[in-house]
Amino acid sequence: MGDKLKMCFLNTNGLASDLKRSRIIQLAKKLYCNVLCLQETHKHQKDNKQLINIPGWSVIAEARGTNKARGVAIIMKNSLKLEILETIIDKEGRYIVLICKINGKKYTIGNVYGPNKGQKKYFRKWFRKVQEIYQGELIIGGDFNMDLRKNKDLVKKWKMEDIFEANLINQKPTYFSQSHKSFSWIDYILIKNTNRSRILNMEIQPIWISDHAPIIVELRIEEPDESEAIKTWKYKNFIIKTEKLKKELSEEIKNYFKENRGSASTETVWDTAKAVIRGYCIAKEVAVKKQQDRERKRVFREIEETQKLLQNKYQVQVKAKLENLKKQLEEIDNLDLWKKDIFIKNNFQRQNTNTTKKLANYLKNMKEKGRVIQLKNKYNKKVNSTKEIREAFVDFYQELYKKQIHGEFDEKIQKIIDREDNRKLGTEISYQEIEQVIDTLKNRKSPGGDGYTAEFYKEMKEIIIPELKILFNNIMKGGKIPDTWRESEIITVRKSGKDPEDPNSYRPISLLNQDYKIFTKILVNRIEEIISKIVKEDQYGFIKGRNIAHPIRNVLNILNHNKKRKFALLKLDIYKAFDSLNHKYLLQLMGNYGFDISFIKIVKELYSNSRARIRVNEGLTKYFKTERGVKQGCPLSPLLFALAMEPLADRIRNNGRIKGYQIRNEEVKINLYADDILLIMENPAEAIHEIQIILKDFERYSGLKVNMSKSEMMIYNMGKKEQKELQTKMGDIKIIRNKIKYLGITITKEITKLKAANYGAIWKKIQEKLKSWGDKQLSIPRKILALKMCIIPKLLYLFQTLSIKIDYRQIKEWDNTLREWIYGKKYTSSTNDFSTFVPVFNAHTFCTYSICQLLHLGLSKEQPLDQWNLPMH
Repeated sequence: MGDKLKMCFLNTNGLASDLKRSRIIQLAKKLYCNVLCLQETHKHQKDNKQLINIPGWSVIAEARGTNKARGVAIIMKNSLKLEILETIIDKEGRYIVLICKINGKKYTIGNVYGPNKGQKKYFRKWFRKVQEIYQGELIIGGDFNMDLRKNKDLVKKWKMEDIFEANLINQKPTYFSQSHKSFSWIDYILIKNTNRSRILNMEIQPIWISDHAPIIVELRIEEPDESEAIKTWKYKNFIIKTEKLKKELSEEIKNYFKENRGSASTETVWDTAKAVIRGYCIAKEVAVKKQQDRERKRVFREIEETQKLLQNKYQVQVKAKLENLKKQLEEIDNLDLWKKDIFIKNNFQRQNTNTTKKLANYLKNMKEKGRVIQLKNKYNKKVNSTKEIREAFVDFYQELYKKQIHGEFDEKIQKIIDREDNRKLGTEISYQEIEQVIDTLKNRKSPGGDGYTAEFYKEMKEIIIPELKILFNNIMKGGKIPDTWRESEIITVRKSGKDPEDPNSYRPISLLNQDYKIFTKILVNRIEEIISKIVKEDQYGFIKGRNIAHPIRNVLNILNHNKKRKFALLKLDIYKAFDSLNHKYLLQLMGNYGFDISFIKIVKELYSNSRARIRVNEGLTKYFKTERGVKQGCPLSPLLFALAMEPLADRIRNNGRIKGYQIRNEEVKINLYADDILLIMENPAEAIHEIQIILKDFERYSGLKVNMSKSEMMIYNMGKKEQKELQTKMGDIKIIRNKIKYLGITITKEITKLKAANYGAIWKKIQEKLKSWGDKQLSIPRKILALKMCIIPKLLYLFQTLSIKIDYRQIKEWDNTLREWIYGKKYTSSTNDFSTFVPVFNAHTFCTYSICQLLHLGLSKEQPLDQWNLPMH
């Protein structure tokens, strides 16, 4: 569909029904439409609910009426390369005019719902307006509420054409009036400046979704997209929700392993099992779909024939038969709706407030952010075709993950892991361990390349766990991992505020198979019990029992303690830290720490012969090798990375020429949170040379390079002359004067400015966010849920990490602002007691109320920093 524009115009006669919305989605998918133009959506301007949510689509423009009537909308598929130039929206909800570029070509799309009276006068004026503003090809469609065949002068005056008449198509009636019991022709698609040879297809469907027929036109787009999206298989939950199909699948799995266990290597039997189960599931899905499609086509055909009979002569019996057939079609579509689990997944934005993931994506405009429109390739040239964008990503990540030549790791390290630790790590994996991990898998998460979801493993665990146990313990004894574990699919997530055209602005997250994640999570559970022996207390990232607040509070303790002592904070930035780690160094380091060779071989096997491909713009790139780095998305990666950082931290800790900040008998020298490094030095001028030597040597064998130009230092109590001398020794490291950002907190030079720099700044962003959500049309429960997900966590993070007194009046101001946003001024002005709203909106309001009360009770009193009894390293 990359080179086609397929549009469907439909008067929906209201969108309150889940079934009707489902049918519109079904229609769009079955006909491969990429533009939907809907009329009579019946959404009031004051209605704050979202119109409709179709995965992979966006509501581009919507005009709502002043009452529950009228309303039009244009919805487009995200795969279209769309650039909006101008949008004209009628305040009465009768029309939208969208001027845009699709695949670089200009179009003006008009979607209209005509009035019931004075149609000629209305359209004379409206057509004149459109002619004055349109650009490129003009396509106008919708419910005109008049027979244009009898008013051809209206159309011809402006050199427009009715596509059905122009192409000599025998036009079927598009509307059935229940009150007049008659058919008529009032829905049309008009074109101007469109070459007829580019009209590939047109169709008027039977009247089955509402009292109007869907009308469709398909055009060939010039400058076609060279690359089509690649479809991947994903396990469908409807199989395990049908008892008969679930039982059949269970028997299929049992029989496979009974017949094939021992016939080949353990990993081959397992991978083949996944292929066999996948084939069985696909066959069942196809069989069920075919049976349903056959029945649906039969009923659809009968509806079309019955409408023709009714069109020739109205008869009560024929009308009753037609209504009966429509009910049969509804039953089929309702069954399809259940199979797709639409109500459970909440593909429609309804009042159900449990759709947190979809609401978060909606609020953050994830659909818009997810698509890459333009990218710089390896020659720094901007490319915008899907094929070139994918090639640019592959070139970037292929180079990033390419094996580099590094020196030997020759530092002496004390063996810490003893025989008992290794025994625990290498003991046989039990049924209970596997079951425990499977039970904690998160539902509704994207699967890896094999398509199997967490739901599959949970539902089939009684059959699957014994086979996983055989596979896992074979690996523990030195066996190979399945080949499907060596493959991963990478999704790219753009970092906040970064250039969307730079491949370096995206964070690569690996989508890994569930069986791989179950195995590695078991390893994580075992390593967690011993890793604190190796990783010292000043590494706070991903170590059990440690918290992100601790390193921040360490810095605040120092600021609170310091009066006139000279010192500096140095924040180091490691370039692509997780993606650059040298595998050889990691394995050698594990050996030096005392990990048993059998366990090291398991880690080596997990990273041997790995390859990945990238999901971008609804498709997949070719595979490429990944010869370094740890996978972001793998449960094991954070612990392996913390382990890899420990030699660097140790060299800094043990270097006497680098002096940390001394408080009583404690010295604070280094704070680590995964790859975030903060050094605290009382002698920065002398220490910087030592640090540069250590970092250069660490890069030599680890592959981890500090980006000096993005590293920052903030100095305290130094004169201008000292600062100038220090800058000459710093190289590319910037000296920051007033504030430095660390783990999401703004550390100011003056501790008195901490409150304004953090609470003031975050509240300003919150206000901007609330304002930007003004057009999101959220219901009250959804607003409360939005606060819980996107606003309250920002404040809570500050409350957890900063001990600063917040005045009661400030808390009250925040509380009033949030309440006003949720309920509006007329509600909040009537009461000062937020709890009075709890009975109406239950848990969500109560949760927000509780948080506000927590802020008031917990933060109106200040705790001295030095009374927190925090670990200082």
